[in-house]
Amino acid sequence: PQRYRCGTLLRGLEGTDGVMADISAGARVLWLGQGLADVQSAGLEIGESVEISASSGGRTAETLRHSYTGAELRPFAPAHMRVSRDAGEIVLSFIPRAVAQRKWSGTDAVDPTARYRVQWWNGDALVLTEIVVGSDITRPDIATATHVSVAAEHSDYGWGSARRAEIR
Repeated sequence: PQRYRCGTLLRGLEGTDGVMADISAGARVLWLGQGLADVQSAGLEIGESVEISASSGGRTAETLRHSYTGAELRPFAPAHMRVSRDAGEIVLSFIPRAVAQRKWSGTDAVDPTARYRVQWWNGDALVLTEIVVGSDITRPDIATATHVSVAAEHSDYGWGSARRAEIR
């Protein structure tokens, strides 16, 4: 088999940060190159079955039946999350990531009414869940909380991937 060294790979692109896994040295890699086509999903309902087939070099693969999950609707996890304790309060801020055309430029318009699920944790034990609007939150301190996680909501998909941070 041919062996290649992969380096300087970007992870979490196109909203895949929620399904990233740790990849160990020696793992197999499939290079897809530039021959990809978007699957048009407009009008599909989540849970509906769709048939997908592929062809390359005149060969066609067996048709695959796939249950549509709406994964492209999954909101991105917030970026640049900061959380700290200050004078009896917890101050949390993050930068929402818009899903306009499934790319993030850092300047995409973010819905000002977007809702976020903020979960306060003591280690692995959930202490409190709050639903908030906005990305700058100041609240009374939760003495037992050691971490916080934040996830954005999409009206059709539900809650996206969460970003977690330690409270300092």
